Amino acid sequence: MLQVRRQILRFENLTKLCARSMGKMDQFKWKRPKDRPNKKPRLSIILLEKHKKLGNAGQLVPVKRGYARNFLVPQGLAAYATKENMKKYLREVDPSDAAPESQVCPKFMAFLRRTHLKIKRKENEFFEVTEHHLALEYQRQYQLYVPVHCIIIEEPIRSFGQFVVNVAVRDGVVVPMKVSVEEWRPFVPDRFKDVMSSEDYIKKQTQA
Repeated sequence: MLQVRRQILRFENLTKLCARSMGKMDQFKWKRPKDRPNKKPRLSIILLEKHKKLGNAGQLVPVKRGYARNFLVPQGLAAYATKENMKKYLREVDPSDAAPESQVCPKFMAFLRRTHLKIKRKENEFFEVTEHHLALEYQRQYQLYVPVHCIIIEEPIRSFGQFVVNVAVRDGVVVPMKVSVEEWRPFVPDRFKDVMSSEDYIKKQTQA
């Protein structure tokens, strides 16, 4: 009986130990982070002079607090967006008078200029690259939807090389985008390149 009781006591202690360990493991489970408030919010200012990166005079622009307090406001390039300053310096820009490019996000324009579309075709076959092919390749390579009527090319591309295709983003805004047509070659793993470059393999291919 004593031996049986000892075994039961050991089993009870083991269950308690496992329960404690499982309770400790709960603290290592992934927990959804709480939405923390932004500790460094932007400060709205009114530009008094034209700035290359921020905008024109009279515009309301959000900037970093330190940049506004230490540079823009002391240099007289901007003013705080108070009610008095907004009545005094803020200008309402008519969308018809604004430049067409200013109504497009500059980051999106820079992304379009950086894109380089690469199209591969077989060498000894006749091919044509039209607006429809370019639109499909933009969506496949960059997940970018470009309507067919926005792609401007004078005639289809029928040769290898590098070309420039104009894409109309909106009325009066045309972005030149790079397109290169290259020769298609099958993918060959490295372990087969030495075999294919050997003289015996070349002779067999020529004889066939």
